[in-house]
This record gives sequence, structure tokens and C-alpha cells, in this order.
Amino acid sequence: MQDAFTQTWQYIVRGNEVDNLQAFLYKVSRNLIINYGTRTKKTESLDDISEQSGFEIEDEYNSNSENASEGRMLLEFIHTLENNMKELLLLRYVEELPIKEIAKIIGLSSNNTTVKLHRATKKLRELYESKTHKYE
Repeated sequence: MQDAFTQTWQYIVRGNEVDNLQAFLYKVSRNLIINYGTRTKKTESLDDISEQSGFEIEDEYNSNSENASEGRMLLEFIHTLENNMKELLLLRYVEELPIKEIAKIIGLSSNNTTVKLHRATKKLRELYESKTHKYE
């Protein structure tokens, strides 16, 4: 995380202008994560990490087992999507960023970002419906 702030500071000191600091920091952080991932090539699933550490993700819906199981199913489906689809869904629905900021982060136009987000949502819906219709 320090690297993101350091690189942002160096970018500004060189005389470059940053219109939206939050979007710029997301973009720098994203690029650092991608660079780190390509260097290490070691991947671990969140399930493995939670089992090893004994850490369990809790949320307000765990008391309702139907919502919790649907949430787990959606997370599984999200993990099967391509990385760019996962990133769009997380930025929009977890980080709750507006389309314009997401577009700046991923380097696309707002229209293109909206289209890709719609496709990712549609794909997730198709996966969910195909799974739930099998058991009806």
C-alpha cells in the first residue's frame, strides 16, 4: 500500500496533474497488484486462506441460511468469471464506485465500462439461473 502512495507522490512531484485522486490511487494499486502477481505466480484461494488461519468471513446475512448459501453460490460463480469481469463487479458492487471512476481505473470509456459491466452481470445471472433451475 505504501508503494501506491509513493508512486502517486512521485507522479505529482514530476509535475503531472491528477484530477481524481481516489481513482488514480485505485489504478496505481491495481497495477502494483498485477505486477506483483506476475512476479510471484503463486495463487491461493480465499477458502484455503480462511481454512489455514481459522478466519471466517461473517456478514449480516449469515443468520439467514438461504441468503448465506445464495451468497456463497454467487461468490463461487464470481470466482469462475474472467479477471476483468470479477474486477468490474467488485469495483461497482463491493466498492460502490460510480461508472466514471471505474472507467478511469481500468482505462476505458464510461460507455465501454457500462457495456462490460452489463455483460459481467448478465454472465453472473446466467450462471446463477442455470444452477438454481437444475434444482427446481
